[in-house]
Amino acid sequence: MNVIQHAWVSFVLSVAETLILYWLCSNFLHRNLRPMSQYTVGILIYFIFQWVTYWFNAPLFSMCVFYCAFTMLVSCIFFTDSLRTKVLVAYLFVVLNYACKLLSAVLLRFLHNEPLPSEPNFLIQSPLAQMTACILFFFFTLLFILCRNMRKSNKATLYNAISFLVPSVILFITIQIFHMRNSVSHFYLEISGILFCSSMFLFYLVDDYAIINEESQKNMIADKLLTMQSSYYQKVEDSQREITSLRHDLKKHLHSPQLMKQACGGWRYFHPIKVSPAGILMVTRVPSSML
Repeated sequence: MNVIQHAWVSFVLSVAETLILYWLCSNFLHRNLRPMSQYTVGILIYFIFQWVTYWFNAPLFSMCVFYCAFTMLVSCIFFTDSLRTKVLVAYLFVVLNYACKLLSAVLLRFLHNEPLPSEPNFLIQSPLAQMTACILFFFFTLLFILCRNMRKSNKATLYNAISFLVPSVILFITIQIFHMRNSVSHFYLEISGILFCSSMFLFYLVDDYAIINEESQKNMIADKLLTMQSSYYQKVEDSQREITSLRHDLKKHLHSPQLMKQACGGWRYFHPIKVSPAGILMVTRVPSSML
């Protein structure tokens, strides 16, 4: 492979790696209000990091620290979720990514009948294996999204069954490692399985924190509604008290003409009080001698 082809392949693989990071973060985290230009710069920096690793053919696990650092920086700077959720999503990306890389290495080396190195630190994946790992990452992330949708659709039985199955799979794989420690391919496959189960655990932790956040938001909304309702009923009570006070004053004023009639010598100066549908109408008659 010449330099131009190597640069082109590195570019394509870097784009794929950047897309799977964007795919995971957009499904499990929430963007903040930073400008789109800053978000684009962050994605571009991660793309350049990936391109450098592919250009220099970095062995597996050699860039693990940088993977963790870059994904944590991206999640912490550009998303609004709690710190623990962002850290867990960053680790979910790294663990699931390495699980897919190991699985793709085992599958392609088996198909091409090629041996695997005794230690993963010496494994340099082919471009086809890297692309296969990205495709596997996409489908496993889709599986996590389906599991989350099951929980939101109240299909708790299957959702909980998967979470109960994961520890059993880890225990089974751990036992198998001791029995098949002489087979390198089985060792790679079993480590990949442990990483997949670990990523599943991380997914359940992220989803549990999402449930807690949703419940907290619902409680906050309920508290606000209760406060608004209490304020409304307080205003209604104040209005009722004002109406009662006005009614009392109105009765007092209506009683005053009766006293005036008695003081002025009888009923000849006044017509009776008439009540109309529009309100209370009080008509008085004054003798012509007083005009």
